[in-house]
Amino acid sequence: MTVEDALKAIFDQHGAVTPSLVVEAAKDEDSPLHDCFVWDDAQAAQEYRLIQARRVIRRYRIVYEGEPVRMVHVPRITVADDPSREGKYLPVTMVVRQQSLFQRAMAEALQKLAAAERAVSDLRKAAASDGVDDAGHLALALKSMTIAAEALRKVH
Repeated sequence: MTVEDALKAIFDQHGAVTPSLVVEAAKDEDSPLHDCFVWDDAQAAQEYRLIQARRVIRRYRIVYEGEPVRMVHVPRITVADDPSREGKYLPVTMVVRQQSLFQRAMAEALQKLAAAERAVSDLRKAAASDGVDDAGHLALALKSMTIAAEALRKVH
């Protein structure tokens, strides 16, 4: 059984897939879902606190150079001997002034936009096949997102 099979079994049994149902199914060590989770409670708690910290950082502004600014995530550069998986958050005005930081932040923004494009594309395809009236609007939204991504790729 694959992870996809396990998710399908949850859907078949419950009519939906929820995080709680997935965790419950994953508790079984024989489940293909089991290895998708951290089962050491101390490590899992620390990982969850990091998720909460990221949420706090994204939500609030700091005063930088006299102005309240949002922090932007700059992904870390992968280095073989660096065990840290974290990027860093810096004031957006600082990031745009440093080409390497700006490029890394822009690459991450493009990845997020690509994920949104895939989500809208999936919705458009499903809506079109079911004859939903909004399928045309979704196609327009998808085209707009594609144009936005192309424009962002041209930013140096």
